[in-house]
Amino acid sequence: MMKKSLAVAGVFSLTLGMVMAITVPETAMAKTKATKVIKKATLKKATYKTTGGYIYSSAKLTKKSFNAGKHLSMTFNATKSAKVKKSNGKTATYFYVFNSDRTVKGWIWKGNQSKIKSYAQEKKDIAAMKAIVGNMSSRVQTYIMPQFSKISLNHTYSTDNAQNNLAQVAVHVADEVYNGNQADVDGGVAEYRYFSGRFNKTTNQKLQQLYANYLDAVDGGDTFKAQRVQATELARAMVDPIDSLQKTVR
Repeated sequence: MMKKSLAVAGVFSLTLGMVMAITVPETAMAKTKATKVIKKATLKKATYKTTGGYIYSSAKLTKKSFNAGKHLSMTFNATKSAKVKKSNGKTATYFYVFNSDRTVKGWIWKGNQSKIKSYAQEKKDIAAMKAIVGNMSSRVQTYIMPQFSKISLNHTYSTDNAQNNLAQVAVHVADEVYNGNQADVDGGVAEYRYFSGRFNKTTNQKLQQLYANYLDAVDGGDTFKAQRVQATELARAMVDPIDSLQKTVR
């Protein structure tokens, strides 16, 4: 009887040892190295669209709060960034984002964010050109003003989209300077003054010389016709540089 009890006890001990041998490693495997936040920084305010991934509650990436793939049409503001080191040793940058009413917010991998262009410069340039045309003669205003409502922000400057851009407006401004009165000449010169210095060195120097020629005609007491000729050359020379801004303003 004693031998049977010892045998049963031995089997029980062996079985318990096997269970412990199985369960202990599983517990150890669950304790993975946590994500480490290396550096945080404040971002210049910008808006983004998400392309997928997950939004986490903290930069340590311990909890998924939202499936970003379900919010592809939502616009997010990004205000902070965090450089983190993951458990696999690799580093990555995450943005803190939130929608307009902050119902969806948290940390998302930078690579899952696509920046939305603000078109701030384009809007400013359109408004400035509109104001310039608004100070030209009523005849010019009637002809050119309707074009501003047709300008697409993503093609603000390029002549590739005929009439629906500032380069094409500049073409018409130059034509009106050639045929216009003092207000129209002033409009062509105002266009140069607004965009002055925005181009490459060679172009800026060329435009500066044409502007100097116009000022010489004015200061020298030349006839209005002679002044208008110089202003027309300046206005015509503005067209291609304005067109080129499509490549430089992004």
